[in-house]
Amino acid sequence: MAGSTSVHEVLGTLLHSGVSDSVRDEATRLLSHDIFRPHNNLNDAERSSLIVQRLRYICEGAPVPNLVLDPERMLAYTAATAVVDPSLCVAMLTHFGLCLSFLEDSGSDSDWLQHFKDEIASGRTIGSFLITEIGHGNSHLAGRTEAVYDKGTDGFILHTPDMAAQKFMGGSCEDAVSRIGVVFARVIVDGQDRGSFPFMVELADESGPHPGIRMTTVTTDVVPQRCSLIEFDHVWLPRANWLSDNASIGANGEFIDPLESQDTRLAQSLSTGQNVWAGGAGALAAVSRVAVASALRYSTQRRTAARIGPALPVLDYSTQQRPLFSCLAEAMAISCLANTFRSTRIDLIKAWRRGERPTVGTDTMTWAPWASVHRDMAMAKVIAARSAERITRECRLRSGVLGTMAASRFLSYQSLGHMLSVAGGDNLLTILDTARTLVAQAADLPAPDPGLDTQGMSLHDAALWRELHQQRVSRLAGRIGEAMARLAPEERDGFEAWNPRLTQVRELGEAYGESIVLEHMFAAVDALPAGEGADVAGRLCAVQALEQLSRNATWYLREGLVSVKQVQEIVPTLDELVSSLVPYTDDLVTAFTVDSSGSHALLLADDYVQELSATRSEP
Repeated sequence: MAGSTSVHEVLGTLLHSGVSDSVRDEATRLLSHDIFRPHNNLNDAERSSLIVQRLRYICEGAPVPNLVLDPERMLAYTAATAVVDPSLCVAMLTHFGLCLSFLEDSGSDSDWLQHFKDEIASGRTIGSFLITEIGHGNSHLAGRTEAVYDKGTDGFILHTPDMAAQKFMGGSCEDAVSRIGVVFARVIVDGQDRGSFPFMVELADESGPHPGIRMTTVTTDVVPQRCSLIEFDHVWLPRANWLSDNASIGANGEFIDPLESQDTRLAQSLSTGQNVWAGGAGALAAVSRVAVASALRYSTQRRTAARIGPALPVLDYSTQQRPLFSCLAEAMAISCLANTFRSTRIDLIKAWRRGERPTVGTDTMTWAPWASVHRDMAMAKVIAARSAERITRECRLRSGVLGTMAASRFLSYQSLGHMLSVAGGDNLLTILDTARTLVAQAADLPAPDPGLDTQGMSLHDAALWRELHQQRVSRLAGRIGEAMARLAPEERDGFEAWNPRLTQVRELGEAYGESIVLEHMFAAVDALPAGEGADVAGRLCAVQALEQLSRNATWYLREGLVSVKQVQEIVPTLDELVSSLVPYTDDLVTAFTVDSSGSHALLLADDYVQELSATRSEP
């Protein structure tokens, strides 16, 4: 009989690998405070003020004075806040993951800067990260804000040259709050552009923006929050505010940067963005788990009135089973991916603080800098955002009219997927740059196995899934590379060369994303101890792999990599796998909701009808 305790214990371990029980328990206790209960009918200013209050409560309640110096806690708390309040999660990513992390890891250790770091760590001052400019999207390769070096004062004049260069940042315009920003600007020395560098800028205090800084409030419907357009009007900054790393300006005004290029400097400066990718992926995995668990629990309670099966749980219907268990498999997959890159990011932070700087390759930096910073970690955020949007949308639809209610949390969680599709680097630009690196490295990609007859293999065989993904990435990269090789060398980096092929380039980047999520899921499941729990996890692996195969079946068929018979067997094989998982529903819901007590999700209640009936509007 299914329902063994070991199943949800094993799955719970898989889903939360890399975070200690003590840290998870801390986060749960912290976020159970009354300040995190849902509030309805707040206006923009009230909502923004509540986010600040909640962030300060986390700063004060954490067992360490500075979460940035404890990256495991920082990333675990960030994921936990997503379940409670996606808007707070975005604020955490900016405040801790970007601003304070940058000041700790790329700023100086001088006393004057330590004061500001302490202020941000305590939540008394809110941190911002200003790189996006409204006239240039968020590729970040063409920022136009200027910091002109002034020899006379040995400082910089920070200036916004035109309206298109205004900075855009979420949460930067809260009234009566002290704010500090890490601001990226092009350093101009003796009239020469020396590339984009960060500066520490005091933006506002309790009285409002500082002189020369103009803030215009705008709001977003996606992850509701107040945002700002920020303009600088010849704001003088002392040289110490230039977070120059190992670049310098000599006594004679000579600019010196030991890094080889402006692109390398930009990529290294933006390494802190990895906190958004790792933290964001973890947050997206967390809300995806709660969403699918909510839809599954609802489906076990909701009774149908259909003439062919009255009073049956809606989960008895195959039209409910496959979508939801496919969402469950995908949520497990991105959880494994997020766990891997959270651990990777923690290791990189520790190495950076030991003085070990990673080698940055910028030869294929074309649309954005992110793939040059850390290609696979950037892709992890891309994959998690896309999956979270797909999962939350499907779960909302599978929950009927209750899925549209705010108390069900689906739209709130889906909005986090929307936001992180553009925050921390635009997903499409990351996909395109990732694909370009693959084209450049096509000869180094894993070679397909000529001894495998993929048309003769079972759909249950993991070797088939791996081989198909390797073939897809290899063939797509090779063909784009061959087309480029036919061009003259001077033409290969031009718009005319790449633009006609961007559909294929995008397809390659997306195929690579599918392959890495599968590989990280396989690795995590293969490491489980043998038993019923590992068997259930293995079936979820198969569901995820076959859903990916189903989406790309036409391509594989056209390439002769699968047979018509194999394609015809995909749906019945998926149905068989899903049917075998249904008896484990309670175990799976338990495993996926271990840390969801702060979600206040209506459909996770033992009796959603009673829970909804007891709901009262709150201020």
